[in-house]
Amino acid sequence: RVIIGAAATEPNANAALEVTGTALGYLPPRNADPATNITGVAGLIAYDSTDNELQFFDGTSWQTLSTASGAIAINDLSDAATDLTSVFLGSSAGANDDGSNFNVALGINAMSANIAGNSKVAIGYGALQNNTTSNSTAVGAYALTTNTSGANTAIGHASLRFTTIGINNTAVGSSSATANTSGRNNTTLGSATLANNTIGISNTIVGSGAAGDGSITDGDMDHNSVFGYRAGYRLTGGAEGAGANNNLLLGYQAGDLITLGDNNIIIGYDIDPSGATEGSIS
Repeated sequence: RVIIGAAATEPNANAALEVTGTALGYLPPRNADPATNITGVAGLIAYDSTDNELQFFDGTSWQTLSTASGAIAINDLSDAATDLTSVFLGSSAGANDDGSNFNVALGINAMSANIAGNSKVAIGYGALQNNTTSNSTAVGAYALTTNTSGANTAIGHASLRFTTIGINNTAVGSSSATANTSGRNNTTLGSATLANNTIGISNTIVGSGAAGDGSITDGDMDHNSVFGYRAGYRLTGGAEGAGANNNLLLGYQAGDLITLGDNNIIIGYDIDPSGATEGSIS
């Protein structure tokens, strides 16, 4: 045991080397590039005079002593990155982004396929995972996860999950428009709204479960305006142009028995036409 200092006494019992002094500091060896110029031994300490930081050798490589116990910047994290315009946080988030695209991705695999697409926000596991274009927003696990086109907004778990080439869709609510693939210009608000439409276009659906029967595979259903809890619940799609089209349904469960009906106007509490397919005003 060794003690160094002007008023040296017996060294601390737990120290191999103790340096005393109240007005002076410890000056370690200084080197312009420890990683190149010093043969590292685990525990070795040196001051990098080029980067102006204290470094130590951890047995494998030289590390900055001041950040060894934690990151002080996003780029210090193993699963995060940032540049002048974009921020990515989560394993594989923004993994292929080529930089300067004004994107934000938070979550494992969020926006992982993007290269040059810009002005996007993806928050949640797998959000916008396969998207490579621009101007989409996805918030929620699996939101817009298979989408490859642009200008969609999905907020809620699995909202617009299976949309591939559909554009200009807005879906808000868990599983809202989740089965949509190529449908475009749809607006949905509420849990499981328009849940099974795949290729239908220009629908406006508002209300939990509205036009959202999970037991029916809706193909194409176009130009429907549905407002209210489970309104138009059983509206059904078919081959392109053969599904339920051009319906206006307003009210709690309004028109919830209509399946392939066209051109219905239903307003009121739980009101249905006399048939499930005919056009009527009620």
